Amino acid sequence: MKNIKPRARVYNGMPARELGSEGWHKPWSGGNGGNCLEAMKLADGRTAVRQST
Repeated sequence: MKNIKPRARVYNGMPARELGSEGWHKPWSGGNGGNCLEAMKLADGRTAVRQST
């Protein structure tokens, strides 16, 4: 896994709470029931990611 380059720049520009509570989903489920991250497609085509609890 050496020469792996990121496909897009990661930008941590705002708290996820500022994006509201609607529209988030868990794209896959892990062994802990999927409660580790959530994603939301933004209007400009980017994807927001947050840790779920």
